[in-house]
Amino acid sequence: ISMYTLLMYSLNGKPYSSFSSMIGANLYMFNLYMVEVKWRNGYVFSLLAYAVLPLSLWCFLKIEEKGDKKYLALLGIILFVAIPSALNPAYSSLIIILILFYTIYRIFINLMFRKKNKVKNTLKTFALFSGMFLLINSLWVLPLVLNVQPVVEQETLTLESHLKISSAKSFCGIFRFLGYWTLRGKYKGEPY
Repeated sequence: ISMYTLLMYSLNGKPYSSFSSMIGANLYMFNLYMVEVKWRNGYVFSLLAYAVLPLSLWCFLKIEEKGDKKYLALLGIILFVAIPSALNPAYSSLIIILILFYTIYRIFINLMFRKKNKVKNTLKTFALFSGMFLLINSLWVLPLVLNVQPVVEQETLTLESHLKISSAKSFCGIFRFLGYWTLRGKYKGEPY
């Protein structure tokens, strides 16, 4: 749905835009890389960031175009959905890298055509997006930047220490039944 929304927005009412958007959305989710690498090997958490990537770009474009705060709120919800992929920051960093490159492209194009007003608008939108991204992902960004992550003395993590670290990093995983909370289940002291 997210790639379909982005393509419908970018095609902007051209003939066969809904059909083209449907084909593009299917190719986005069912390409050979996704089927062979992500789905087959079990990288399910990376699919969350991959799935909301076009929708976050669409919200960024809408904020830049209209400056409406409801798209900023929608972007916050979208980034909140992608938080479980932050257990590996490479997956969720894909969103901010794409928006960063798009921002650089827009600034370059606007400077070429001497549109200083649009450059300021693009920078303001990127600052809002970056602030929202850092605020929502502060559960892994702040410990990474401030180097206050829990110290594990063994080189290999035991299951119990992995459970402590993952539960400390994802508080919203409890609400969406994600994470490793099911591995803690015990009956009379024995795990089931």
